[in-house]
Amino acid sequence: TIIAILIYVFYYSLIVDPSVWTKTHVAEMSVMTGVTIAIGGWIQGASVIADFTRFLKNSRQTVLAVVLSFGVIVFFQFLGGAVGAAATGDWNIFNILTAMGVAIFAFIGVFFSAWSTCSSCLYGASLEMSAPPIPKIKDQETTRKIMVLILSAITFIGVLVGIEKFIYWYLPFLTFIIAPVVATVIIDYWTLGKRRRIYEEGQPDMKFNPAAYVAWIVGFIVGYYTNSIEFGSGAINSLIVTSVIYYVWMKTALNLNTTPERQLGLLSGHHEMRKEA
Repeated sequence: TIIAILIYVFYYSLIVDPSVWTKTHVAEMSVMTGVTIAIGGWIQGASVIADFTRFLKNSRQTVLAVVLSFGVIVFFQFLGGAVGAAATGDWNIFNILTAMGVAIFAFIGVFFSAWSTCSSCLYGASLEMSAPPIPKIKDQETTRKIMVLILSAITFIGVLVGIEKFIYWYLPFLTFIIAPVVATVIIDYWTLGKRRRIYEEGQPDMKFNPAAYVAWIVGFIVGYYTNSIEFGSGAINSLIVTSVIYYVWMKTALNLNTTPERQLGLLSGHHEMRKEA
């Protein structure tokens, strides 16, 4: 459905009404805020993609799926949305297609796209909300199903209230929450060799990692503030600050053969640092 919509949007802008490329509209946000939202959308998708790629048979299929989805389809999806918005002056895809004279196609396309998109979002969100520190209700699967109902109810209320009214605030805000988390995982897995084993073996060496929380909070504040004063991209600023803080603290702790948890005296009980094999 998304591919069909994109094809029509490009057809309309290239054949039916080429004047779209010379139109101008009053900007409702800065360019860098738009960049921040785009980065946040990509990061959010990348952070939950493993919930879906785990069903593929092998790593080759995983790489192919990620490259085709995030490397190709998402790029054209962003481009198609930008072209459609430029053609009509509206960001809502239903309004865009209606203005292009295909209201029926818009209804069918948006209905099926929203159906699959909401399902995948609820699946990923319910998995996250059924993991620690959220307390289990019987078991994780039962907790996840309950979270699906709760999140669906919240979404329905948001639609009734008109969540799109807050979209320009909410999307950057969501980016500043997620980006620092992703930054800490990247540093852990790709930069700190000792930490990679923890992910692969599933045996954490800390119950609470103060370095991650401090880096996350500071990254969020920096992203939110720099976005509000339009100083570069809040998402990029957040990623950089979080990465530097987390890397320096974790690297220092590892060089001392300890953990940030021990350094702050937050460890309860005897918990020896796992050694390199």
